[in-house]
Amino acid sequence: MIKFYDISQWQEKPHFQTGGTRDKVIVENPEDGNLYYFKTSLKRANDEYKHEFWSEIIASDIGRELGFNTLHYDVVINKNKIGCLSKSMVDANRNKLSEIINYLRGYDSNYNPNDKSSYCKYTFRFIEQALRSYNMEGEMRHIVTTIIFDSLIGNGDRHQENWGFIIPNSHGGNGEEHTELVVNAVKCVFAPIYDSGSCLGRELLDEKIEKMLGDDQMLYAYINRDRCEIRWDSAKKISHFDLIEQIMEQPNYRQTVEDEIARIERVFNAEKIAKIINGIDQHLPENLTQYGLPGNRKQLIKKIVSLRFDKLTELKCKDCKTYT
Repeated sequence: MIKFYDISQWQEKPHFQTGGTRDKVIVENPEDGNLYYFKTSLKRANDEYKHEFWSEIIASDIGRELGFNTLHYDVVINKNKIGCLSKSMVDANRNKLSEIINYLRGYDSNYNPNDKSSYCKYTFRFIEQALRSYNMEGEMRHIVTTIIFDSLIGNGDRHQENWGFIIPNSHGGNGEEHTELVVNAVKCVFAPIYDSGSCLGRELLDEKIEKMLGDDQMLYAYINRDRCEIRWDSAKKISHFDLIEQIMEQPNYRQTVEDEIARIERVFNAEKIAKIINGIDQHLPENLTQYGLPGNRKQLIKKIVSLRFDKLTELKCKDCKTYT
C-alpha cells in the first residue's frame, strides 16, 4: 500500500553519488538510520514532466500486482518538493548495487554510453555477450522479464544505469573485479526493477490527454510509437513488442517469453489495476491535494495499460501460430 510521508526533517546525504537524470538525493530516516532515495519528476529547459513521480509509483505497484519484483515507492514531501521515496536496496555494510554498465564496460572497454558512437552498441545481444563473458548468461532471464515489464508500461528509459545486480561489497566496480566475482563464485542477485518512471504517458500535456481520450486512433498511434532503449541490432530503436518478437525467435529464449506472457495473462485483473491507479493518491493530506493525479490522466493510464497488455498477449498468439 502506498503511504505518504513528510521527510523534510530527514538528513540528506550529499556525499553519496546517485545516477540518473532526475533530481535525486539520498536521505536518512532518523528513526531507524536506514537510507532512502528521494526523487522528483524530471525537469528540463523546455519540459517539465510533473507527473513522472506518479508514473514511477503506479508502475511499481502494477508490477508487484502482476508478480514482478519491482522496488516499492511511497509518495513524500521534502520541504517544498514532492516526489517518490524508495528504501535503499542494499546494506552498505554488506553489499552494493552494480549496474549493467559495469559489465558492458568490463566486456568492451571501448563502450561509452555518453559517446554517440556507442549508442548503437546497446543491444540485447551486447548485453547477452557481456554477461556470458562473466559466466552469468543464466541471468538473461531477468533481462527478458524486465523488457516484458517495460512493454506493459511503455518505459522508454531502461538505460545502462537503470538495472543491475546486488553483489557483495568486496567485489564489483570494474571489469577486473567482476572477473574475480565469477572466478570465486560469489553469488550476485538481480536487483528489483527500479527507475521505471519514464512511462504511462508521463510526458503528455493535459490538453493532449483530453484529445487522446476522445480519439482512439490517436491513442493507438501513441502506443505504436513506443520505442525501447535496448536495440535488437545496431540499426535503430524498435518498439518493446518488436524486440520481444525478435527475442521469441531465438530458441533459447522462446520458452522464457511464452511462460512469462502466460503467467501475466493468468494474474492480470483489469479491476485490480484500475483500483491501483484510481487510489494511488488517496493518502495525500488535504493541503497537498493539488499535487494529486488528475482524473483524466488516471483514465488514460488505465487505457494505456489495457492496450499494451493486449498487444503483449497478441505476441504469444502470433508465436503459437508460428511454431505449432
